[in-house]
Amino acid sequence: MRIVDDRVDNLPIIANRGKKLIELELNVINAWKQVVETCRRGIFPSTYQIEACDFTNTTAICESLITAFRTIPVPLKLWTNFFDAMRSDIVAGEFHIWSDFLTYAEGATVSPTTIYLLLIVAKRNEANSSYELLPGFDLYTCGRYLGLFAYLVHIIRDLAEDIKNATTRLCITRKDMFEHGVTPERLKNEAFRHQASLSTRNLVVEILQRARSYLLKGRALTVQIQNFIENDGRFILELIITIYENIIAKIESVGFDPMTKQHFLTRKEKANIVKSVSAHTGFLIQDWVSV
Repeated sequence: MRIVDDRVDNLPIIANRGKKLIELELNVINAWKQVVETCRRGIFPSTYQIEACDFTNTTAICESLITAFRTIPVPLKLWTNFFDAMRSDIVAGEFHIWSDFLTYAEGATVSPTTIYLLLIVAKRNEANSSYELLPGFDLYTCGRYLGLFAYLVHIIRDLAEDIKNATTRLCITRKDMFEHGVTPERLKNEAFRHQASLSTRNLVVEILQRARSYLLKGRALTVQIQNFIENDGRFILELIITIYENIIAKIESVGFDPMTKQHFLTRKEKANIVKSVSAHTGFLIQDWVSV
């Protein structure tokens, strides 16, 4: 997923892509999708399929995928959603309404988050060398809530840089901007001025409120697995959530103005978060975690 996402991110802006480039990149996305589906069946892809991915280490990745799928059979739907989001990044521009963004986010953030959550919370069954979840735990709903929470925080955290980058897709809907009297051009001007208007700050407030609502729903589900997952998994899960919670708090502390760039966590703040989560979860860390 990281390899494909990086490739798409490095494409020129949509206006400069041209029909041939778009067709080429869509073919590469389809090739990766076929490779994943083939590996999911335990079959090694053909030379043609591998070459169509246009990546040096595709063969090694296929070997790893087949091995991983034997013990952790990630549902193909997560992969399908991801590739749909990548196709959307290649051919589409802005998001008009919230449902447009949510459809995209199912693949752009929910899929990788859910897979990562699976890797954190699944326990190995030595009897059949597979990994299992706590019975009754709704992994996919939890992954969706936590993925949307983190992604919305990420969007606001990096807004000042992303709005100035012509190749970065703006993940704030036109409808949300319109309702707050904001435009992409206005956001860009504010980013260069390093100061957000009241309208933009109100927009940020609304988006972060949505992020918090997803977090509350996600946390309610993670409570079910606190005593099931291993100490290191509990530490990592809590650490990720806490980091994003602290990013929200830092944005709030600067008046919901991400354009000042004063909301980024410092190295000292990050180290303190690690120590705090370590103490809370009982997962001992090395002394090298310092300022």
